[in-house]
Amino acid sequence: MSERFYELLAVIGIDDTYGEIDYDALPKDHQEAIDQLNLEGLLREQIAEEEPDVSLLKFILRRLGQLGCTDAIDLIFDNFGKFVPVVRETTEYLLRLNSITVARKTSLGKKLIEIYEDESSTAAHLEYSRMYMLRPFALDGEWNSDDQYVRLYNDTLDDFSRRELLLAMGRSNKAFWFRSRKQALHQMLPWLRRAFIYGASCLPADEYKHWIRGIYGQLDEMERAVATWAKRNPIV
Repeated sequence: MSERFYELLAVIGIDDTYGEIDYDALPKDHQEAIDQLNLEGLLREQIAEEEPDVSLLKFILRRLGQLGCTDAIDLIFDNFGKFVPVVRETTEYLLRLNSITVARKTSLGKKLIEIYEDESSTAAHLEYSRMYMLRPFALDGEWNSDDQYVRLYNDTLDDFSRRELLLAMGRSNKAFWFRSRKQALHQMLPWLRRAFIYGASCLPADEYKHWIRGIYGQLDEMERAVATWAKRNPIV
């Protein structure tokens, strides 16, 4: 099936198989030809390879996400190590699946955290992949693992993960945590300060506005923009 896919690319005129393949930009007859391919079968073939084709994995995940197809979920979690090179596209695929239930998201969230904390996992040793494994919690409260966020934040050493966890805590309305840490804002690096300012918008509106007004003169231009936007669009 993978060979058939590459043959199809040659017919379409795509020579660079390592580049991104924009399905929506293809002529309709070529889209129809791709639609006839067994994407799940292609995914299984690539998982079986010692070194999967990264560009092909990216395309399959994007297309499955566009289709809202949930068939690949178990394949991904059973073979997560194969998806580390495409962890961004893997996360984006999962986030596009609007049909999965809150209970399923919660269950998958627990699996993501298990992989995140598994020292034998390749994904757990790369800052980039750890960040993307936490991204669903930062963007969608239905991936709820809010009993884990504070512990994970305290245990993690990299700012990429901490940024996602700050947003996740805001998304899960941990106002008590932000209230207790407001004085520590200026000890953070800019990357984290902006996430903290947005995450803290889970505080009651009057309390948040009062806090921002008190520190406004100490914020840089970007932080002020984040604070102004957060007052109008609180994280929860």
